[in-house]
Amino acid sequence: MFSKLLYRKRTLIARKCTQAKCHALSKQTLRLSSSSAPPGNILIQEDETVQHVKPYSEIPGPRAIPILGNTWRVMPIIGQYDISDTAKVSFELHREYGKIVKLSNLVGRPDLLFLYDADEIEKVYRQESVTPFRPSMPCLVKYKGDVRKDFFGTLGGVVGVHGEPWKKFRTTVQKPILQVQTVKKYIEPIEDVTKDFISKMLAMKDENGEMPSDFDNEIHKWALECIGRVALDTRLGCMDPHLPPDSEPQKIIDAAKYALRNIAIMELRFPFWRYFPTTLWTRYVANMDYFVE
Repeated sequence: MFSKLLYRKRTLIARKCTQAKCHALSKQTLRLSSSSAPPGNILIQEDETVQHVKPYSEIPGPRAIPILGNTWRVMPIIGQYDISDTAKVSFELHREYGKIVKLSNLVGRPDLLFLYDADEIEKVYRQESVTPFRPSMPCLVKYKGDVRKDFFGTLGGVVGVHGEPWKKFRTTVQKPILQVQTVKKYIEPIEDVTKDFISKMLAMKDENGEMPSDFDNEIHKWALECIGRVALDTRLGCMDPHLPPDSEPQKIIDAAKYALRNIAIMELRFPFWRYFPTTLWTRYVANMDYFVE
């Protein structure tokens, strides 16, 4: 959850893309129209280059092998990619294959389609209408829907649901959080936290003016402090320079980091956890339970 506050993703992963959908998507382009629609409206019109559209099968990407498909590429030891570092994997795919990449034939899950062009990403979002289908994080869905259904009930959250339930949840939460007066209310509190963080950064610099190797943990502390200030209307003490490793804020950070960094491993490697509790799944549940308890 903390990484989302720090980085703005420009990569969209279309979870299940059929050839027909991609072909239809490529045929259309977004254009502003001032004659047939009010200002600000965006219309979808046929592009004059429609005859140059290529089929879904020609989207570049790693070549699959029989039986193992592309799943072997994210396996330990023999794999090509370290899936625990999804940012690095995404960078390598973009560098090798270009602005649109297909990672197909993954055991137990649909193809992944990566887009690295902001204009094309906008087209995908515009095509989704008000009930998008974005199946993601089955492990989180299983945790909320099966393991801790007693706590979450039918509240799957924005990530855990799609279609009509997603629309209902999004409509409910966006009204208060997207209001300008709500945003303005937290500008000064977040600025105070950030000033403390900057002061801490200046004190942490070494003789070369660089941050320590574990600086990402300090960023997570800043993120958690901001979340606590907004969600709980209080300071959690994450900016304390002597915050002990067994403190509650640090335990929250560690639990979140473990859960987020292992989601890709559970999702893209062989999904044994769906059928029996693997070691990784058991530890994932334990870390998620820390937030619930």
